[in-house]
Amino acid sequence: MKATKNIDIYLIGKRPVKPIDVVQYDTGIQLVFTVKDFTIPSGATATLYVQKPSGKFVYQEKNITIANNTITVDLENQALTEYGRTPYQMTISSGSDTVTSFAGLMIVERSLKDAGAVESATVIKAFDEVTADKIAEFQTNAKAIADAVIETIPDDYTELTAKVNESANAIKGKLSGAVVSADDVSPVEHLMNVKVHGKNLLKNTAVTQTIEGVTFTTNSDGSVTANGTAGASAPIRYNLGEAVLTAGEYLISGQSEGVMSSFVMYSDQDGNNHQQHSGQDAKLTLTKTAKINVYFVVMESRTVSNVTVYPMIRLASVLESDYEPYIDPSTAKVTRCGKNLLNHIGASGTNKGVTFTNNGDGSYTVKGTSEGAVGFALTNLTSYPIILHKGTAYTQSVEILKGQKSSALIVPRVIDSEGNISYNFLTDNQTKTCKEHCKIYSYTLYMDGGVTVDFTFRVQLEVGSVASNWEAYKERTEYIPTSEGVVEGVTSLSPNMTLLTDTEGVIVECEYHKDTNKVVQKLADALGITI
Repeated sequence: MKATKNIDIYLIGKRPVKPIDVVQYDTGIQLVFTVKDFTIPSGATATLYVQKPSGKFVYQEKNITIANNTITVDLENQALTEYGRTPYQMTISSGSDTVTSFAGLMIVERSLKDAGAVESATVIKAFDEVTADKIAEFQTNAKAIADAVIETIPDDYTELTAKVNESANAIKGKLSGAVVSADDVSPVEHLMNVKVHGKNLLKNTAVTQTIEGVTFTTNSDGSVTANGTAGASAPIRYNLGEAVLTAGEYLISGQSEGVMSSFVMYSDQDGNNHQQHSGQDAKLTLTKTAKINVYFVVMESRTVSNVTVYPMIRLASVLESDYEPYIDPSTAKVTRCGKNLLNHIGASGTNKGVTFTNNGDGSYTVKGTSEGAVGFALTNLTSYPIILHKGTAYTQSVEILKGQKSSALIVPRVIDSEGNISYNFLTDNQTKTCKEHCKIYSYTLYMDGGVTVDFTFRVQLEVGSVASNWEAYKERTEYIPTSEGVVEGVTSLSPNMTLLTDTEGVIVECEYHKDTNKVVQKLADALGITI
């Protein structure tokens, strides 16, 4: 049994591609891709690349057939182990040549069935290519190495791990995302390396001006439109902006439509210039920190009419190529807090026959029979709303410490970017991924009239799709980045820490020290060793 999804894809010119709607954990999904602007040569092979919301990849080569310019893929289970926005690309290979489709998107809807049976992983090649003998051999060798290492650790290594946690050679952890969290932070407080940036790393310094007969107009979104006829002496080179980039791989885009009279050009780390071909990302590899310039070039004696370029440099790991304007990092605000995003400062009181008590330890007691619909505020977030980021999963968990909750509901008041109010974003124990950037301004315990209650409870809202043990709220600390995106003076929170921004489209990069004890324990757990 297969549920077939038909998709049109493009390899030459970029066109809008409708997202594929699928459900998490489904094992009977068949994707049929019809290539609309390219003829697949005989004997060609295809590979599907899928990037899951966590950043893990699936590279599928098996169960793919090509016929009549269509590519049929029986989708691997691992591609749907995580829910959320899941980019994909199709690569067609023939001999030494490869052609890759523009990135598409799968919207993986969260499944309500048990997720415990399928663990998300990066799949590089088909599992049946790795024999059981090889797996057993690897496990034996890994255990032998771990045993040898563990024998060198003294029975009491508290002092040893404390020294490692404090040293400059502490085990480092790295986080990256619109909202990031860690549960293995070193117990020794330390300064962390924190930076922020948008998807577009190119700082647009262009200004409206006329050069040799061509007027370049800067638009509000950072794009530039050219009109006019260039002089006959030489090509016009108009500077769009620059970016100081560290060693790594990047993608450069700018001109999406084929125009013979103009193109986007960029420099590399050695000062050489290269052309970004229309509708295609140009790949830039840096082995050192370098300043990269991007230009809009109009050929001599050529006429351009309303030709617009959208200059962007992004990390090669970001598959989605849709243009986003540059964001000045200093306009964003970075917040550091604990795991639990809810401050528990709701006021005690009695209303309509029900008494609500703040116990002062993060828990609340509610008792009585409601004489009508009634609500009690659990938090006060008016001045400091909780920012919810598009594409990020959040989990609310309600822990009953005494009694039974009956039909009372605990709901947040969510306001989206357009001012629309929602009261059903999360209810009780639930995980949800935000479809857009929004804010939570209040949390309320609500019940209808005629409901009898007598219970004690506490609530936690955290980043991620798995509910963890409750943690008391830790006061937030806010920081303002420099214009280069450096966030100075950010100290760690142990053991659980969350970093987020108030600006849509801004990414947080954080390097911190890990708790050595937890690192060793995770290694031992993975290898089945008791220490």
